[in-house]
Amino acid sequence: MSLTRTDVPIAVPIGAGVVTVLVGFSSSFAVVLSGLRAVGATPGQAASGLLALTVL
Repeated sequence: MSLTRTDVPIAVPIGAGVVTVLVGFSSSFAVVLSGLRAVGATPGQAASGLLALTVL
């Protein structure tokens, strides 16, 4: 028995999309944070920079 397109509940692709967004955002968040720390930003400056990038 194979599943057809109509047998898959709508929550499955939506859940996969949400997980993809969270993983993508988290990984870019870590890269930006590392970059800010590498240029000498204090923890407060790094938090401010991340907030600014998140809002944009």
